[in-house]
Amino acid sequence: MKEIIYRPNNNEKYFKWIGKKANANFDTLASIKGSVFNKKIESLYLGESRELTIYNPPKISSNTPIIYLTDGDIVNDYAKYVDALIDKNVITPIILVGAHASNVKRYEEYIKGANEIIFQKHLNFFLEEVMTSYEKSILGWDGKRYMYGFSNGAAFCVYLGLEKPELFQDIIAYSTADYIREFIAPITLNYDNYPNFVMGAGRYEESIFMDNSKFVSKLKNNNIEVDFKEFVSGHDSFTWEIEFLNYVVEEFKK
Repeated sequence: MKEIIYRPNNNEKYFKWIGKKANANFDTLASIKGSVFNKKIESLYLGESRELTIYNPPKISSNTPIIYLTDGDIVNDYAKYVDALIDKNVITPIILVGAHASNVKRYEEYIKGANEIIFQKHLNFFLEEVMTSYEKSILGWDGKRYMYGFSNGAAFCVYLGLEKPELFQDIIAYSTADYIREFIAPITLNYDNYPNFVMGAGRYEESIFMDNSKFVSKLKNNNIEVDFKEFVSGHDSFTWEIEFLNYVVEEFKK
């Protein structure tokens, strides 16, 4: 296996794996079999409207797992690959629910410690207006919840995993950035059980990689289950997408 750097027409740096152990290719269908749609929430907590992007597989049951995503417009892209994996019987059906980020307050909404008022409003919006409202739309839903995000969105995921651990099966957090309190302070264990943490960072995003590595050690020292992967990348959205799909195949494989 060989790591190479190449520069496409826009001259940005990317990393690509070649050889027998290269990353798996993920295909899409000519047209998706499930459905992707946007839903607007008039949020009482945020005092504004906020979009959700949702992927529903062709068949939903009362225990179909739900993955909630920060920066939720990514569902438009991720869903194409997830849908193909479901159609080819690689994975069991899953639901994707993405809450869009604010155009102007993303950092404050995702980062505990940046602005407490904004953070708390967004937290209430996510828990009570996003999660509760969607789950009520599925009759008798009693499945498992998962939480996914990257960069500042990953920091929000980690916060939920530590402060609302009863809600989630796994926390998938890639290149977690600026999770101020927990990077600096000791972890306070207030609960008996915590979700599994699936984390990763790129070796070429040096400060973030170092912060994440230290944080993972802190989790392990507190007997919290965590799986950390070193990516051959920088702070890269393509890598996060590939690793998300790799996770989905492993977690939900038939």
